[in-house]
Amino acid sequence: ERELRKERAFALRVARDEKQQTRRILRRCLATDSTKWAEFERETVAKHQTEFNKLLAAQQRRQAAKVREEETVDDDDALNAKVDKIADLLRNSHNCLVYTGAGISASAGIPTYRGRNGVYRRTSRVVDTDDQVDDSKDLQPSSSAKRVMDEASNVSDVDIAQCDPTRAHMALARLVQQRQVRFVVSQNIDNLHRRSGLGWPHLAEIHGNACLEYCPTCRDTTVPQSIADMTDVKPKLETTSAFGKQQAQSDQVTTTAFPSQGLETVYARQYDVTGKTAKHRHKTGQLCQCCNGPLLDTIVHYGEKAHCSAVQNWECITQLLPSTDLIIVLGSSLKVLHHYKPLWAPLRRKKRAGPSARLVVVNLQWTPRDGMADIVARCTCDEFVTRLHQRAPDVIDELPVYNRELDRTWKEATPPDASSIRNGLSTSKGWFAKGMAPGKRSKRH
Repeated sequence: ERELRKERAFALRVARDEKQQTRRILRRCLATDSTKWAEFERETVAKHQTEFNKLLAAQQRRQAAKVREEETVDDDDALNAKVDKIADLLRNSHNCLVYTGAGISASAGIPTYRGRNGVYRRTSRVVDTDDQVDDSKDLQPSSSAKRVMDEASNVSDVDIAQCDPTRAHMALARLVQQRQVRFVVSQNIDNLHRRSGLGWPHLAEIHGNACLEYCPTCRDTTVPQSIADMTDVKPKLETTSAFGKQQAQSDQVTTTAFPSQGLETVYARQYDVTGKTAKHRHKTGQLCQCCNGPLLDTIVHYGEKAHCSAVQNWECITQLLPSTDLIIVLGSSLKVLHHYKPLWAPLRRKKRAGPSARLVVVNLQWTPRDGMADIVARCTCDEFVTRLHQRAPDVIDELPVYNRELDRTWKEATPPDASSIRNGLSTSKGWFAKGMAPGKRSKRH
């Protein structure tokens, strides 16, 4: 029996070695032209044709994925033509939703996740030589972004509280004020949309906000205000089509989704409140000024559900989706947002519910929704809003410049209480920095 076990083990080792040798030969054949194969290589490929086809299909998938990760930019003429078409869609839209991702904050000094200089690539153990890029070729960042970049030696040192809203953030707030855009759905946690002037009636931060914490017990029955609630709001023009009249009527409704029991009491801070929090552990270390209960952060980690209506605001999203006629994606690869099925329901309406919504994608990389999009523009978000203002001043009449002295969200932020500071409150190295140190991610093979 001992000899039989030895023979079986030896046979297994021989079979394993032969299989490894065969795979090495097949991979070498994939890397070279078929005209240069040796005779034994041709025989090996013919003998293991099924396995060779599997390796070939895997190689093609990797190459396609690498092409999709590349960032491309449209030429001036093509981009201008696309901007003109997008401007026409905005003019004819009565209920436009904008989905934003990390790309809208890139020029503020906050790296994206999947871009060529993004978090996932910069923190990988192995970086290909082709991935080394020249930052001077990118869009020039603002002065605040340069300050953040200079202070941050690596990704984990980026302090999102020191970043300022970009040109695209301010332009989006202006579009909401002019009623060209009804609502903004953001995946970002950097607080820049709120600092640009957007508030609860027109903003949903579905992944939370790193500079906000809330009390789950106390309720605020006052409807939050935003820049779009000013008196100089320009109404949208009504159309004569049946679906257009339906949209125009819904355009008169602004915040009917406000819950009667009120929203959670939210505390705005001038720093990242997530220094002590983690998945399923949301206590920030501070106490509510009303009930003295523990405050929680608003971040939604992978595998968690929304837990703060004042920030995630799914009530307003649900109310607006049935009448949405235009969706614009700004600076998002949609790798995560693609799985939020209700957000894409307007693109596939039944005939009795009216025509389907139009889709516009503005991003440097490929997205899973490019095939369904009416227009795909390859440019940065700042470049897009700049051209939109230049070529369609009736759609957006100005590009406001951010001024921290006029930022109510920043100036009226609640300072931390003394007891929290004595207990070691963390005001830096928050959620964005956790797990982003070099060497945390290994390259996939």
